[in-house]
Amino acid sequence: MRLWLLRTIFMLTCSRAALSFCYLARPSPLRALSSSASRPSPSSAPITSAPIPSAPITISYFSDVEGDINFLNRFIDLSSVLERDSDAVTLKPGSHVVFGGDSVDRGGYDTMCLRVLLGLKNKYPDNVHLVMGNRDCNKLRLLSELGEPGDGEPPEHKGVYWFKGRGLVGDPELDNVPRDNVGRLRWLLQNTMGCPDSFDFRKQELQTLRPTEDVEDEDVVESYRETCAPGGLMAQYIEHAKVAFRFGPVLFTHGGVPRGPEVKVAKDMHFRSIPPSFEPVKSLDAWLERVDEWVEGQKEDWRLGRGGGGIWATRGGYRDEPDRGGSLMQYGMGYIRDTATQAILKNPTVVYASWLKDGMPFLPDGTADIFDEAGLQLIVCGHQPHGDCPLPMRVGPDKLIVTGDTSYSGDLLWERHAEGSDSEFKRERGRDGSLSGRGQIAVSEVLLRVRGDELESVRTRGVLADGVEYDTELLGDDVVGREVEVDGKKWWVKARLDGDQYLGTAAEGWNVTNTVLPGSELRPRQ
Repeated sequence: MRLWLLRTIFMLTCSRAALSFCYLARPSPLRALSSSASRPSPSSAPITSAPIPSAPITISYFSDVEGDINFLNRFIDLSSVLERDSDAVTLKPGSHVVFGGDSVDRGGYDTMCLRVLLGLKNKYPDNVHLVMGNRDCNKLRLLSELGEPGDGEPPEHKGVYWFKGRGLVGDPELDNVPRDNVGRLRWLLQNTMGCPDSFDFRKQELQTLRPTEDVEDEDVVESYRETCAPGGLMAQYIEHAKVAFRFGPVLFTHGGVPRGPEVKVAKDMHFRSIPPSFEPVKSLDAWLERVDEWVEGQKEDWRLGRGGGGIWATRGGYRDEPDRGGSLMQYGMGYIRDTATQAILKNPTVVYASWLKDGMPFLPDGTADIFDEAGLQLIVCGHQPHGDCPLPMRVGPDKLIVTGDTSYSGDLLWERHAEGSDSEFKRERGRDGSLSGRGQIAVSEVLLRVRGDELESVRTRGVLADGVEYDTELLGDDVVGREVEVDGKKWWVKARLDGDQYLGTAAEGWNVTNTVLPGSELRPRQ
């Protein structure tokens, strides 16, 4: 048996005291597996704004790992604040790491990625910060919809509210939800959580971790029940995660900050309101404090099984009374059922909203007001993938939004632009056998330096899907983060490359195309 696999099994069976935070030394899909996340305690106190010392602080941000352990390993190797020391990964003194959410689902190594993230959080509780993504939040549903560890058949399930009247499996009017454990879990993952391969991926992962056993489908069911029940790996991540986190002039969320005509649930925007009543809150700091209090209460209701009858996903919506965490589940959903008309409406929250429209940046009227009123210089989020490089959006002088989800980087296309530019030689490498959509090369980091209430530096750095490295300082660059027009076509400028060239991108929905733009030809739109 390969040495790295033997070592992995050893790590999984060792006690937390024996191995505080270990990594595999040899390159492998399991290289970054940690055993320190056996059972951490929840956060002792809600912290939504970190105290900022006067000395400069470096913050490294990444997001949307989605179970891709190879990408997580690439990030650790790239990171400016994490270091490998023999089998351990350490965080440089005075540095912070923020993971922007969506820890699981599409990369094939969910439990291993969770162990790494939780291991870092346990070892550096005040310097590692976890954000709650929609793919994290929806796992709260499995306790009531799949059952608890050791249960026999799954609970009775009438269907999910967003399928009502659509004639699909899970339409509450048809009562056709699978009644067996395996069928139920496959349906939940494939049809209601947007992860069609996760069941088979988990089975493969379990087989890797249990090489002397024959892993059966029921083992997969029990694995999901264990990880998603209170005390399990997924539940531990949720216990630590915040829906938003402020670090001086920087706000971290998973999704965008909803504002404008798409907001139908709140009267103004969820940034200023707290479910379920959505009464306005005067300031960002007040909102952070109150929404964190609400989220922690929802977690406690879920953990203790307080309130609620039946399955939340069948009825949907927010409730004033305890509902076993149902309102938090709703907060992580993209859509909500209007109780008066039964229509399905958008449910824009900081977990699910997006700064993109039809694949390209979209900043509604009033976006700059968010920064001015809250004293922000930067909002960093993930959630909606966009090529192989973080997407900066310039809101004003030294005011930026940066999205960091590159989970579809393996699907990127290249367009030749100008003779003599590097885009002549670009080629698509594709997914290259990766279980996720990232391929085997692309990796990125958003690197910040904060001094007190001032943002001193914002860099995006990493490796594009074709292997080209980049490192771009965003503050003070008037080209990056804007739309330009070259030869009659519009491109969004993402990063500066070597030789006075820039990375341009254009998208339609999920289809993203890159090109290399000569700096001399860029004309920002006014």
